[in-house]
Amino acid sequence: MGYSPFAGEQLNNRRAPDLKEAFNTKRPSLATTDFSGCTDAFRTTAPRLFDAVEHFFKRYCLATAVAHGLDDREFFLRAFRTMELCTVRFLHYPPCHSVSTALDSPDGSAASAIRVGEHTDFGMNTVLFLDSGARG
Repeated sequence: MGYSPFAGEQLNNRRAPDLKEAFNTKRPSLATTDFSGCTDAFRTTAPRLFDAVEHFFKRYCLATAVAHGLDDREFFLRAFRTMELCTVRFLHYPPCHSVSTALDSPDGSAASAIRVGEHTDFGMNTVLFLDSGARG
């Protein structure tokens, strides 16, 4: 857990590395996050965001059970009790014009480079937070 540099991840090995950088964190009781190089504000904010998202997710599990008409309102909560599959990822995708020639694909061009390769998320849901003014 910690910083993943620009083009440090490749979700589809038939393409060039993904055009993003990331910072990944998990619940402190499950994994150690390397905060080297981070500001003190980020060191305290990242775990607080994880706690807030975990609180939201528990409410979402309850709402999902209700929406599905399950008598067992704890059905989804039990499946995710330890939250070991839950990761909070801070992703940064630089503007496309700044990365158009930053990477070469296996065939010697940047043509196969995209923001993020095809993939399947490994959890029940994905929660996206966008910066103000972000489009997309």
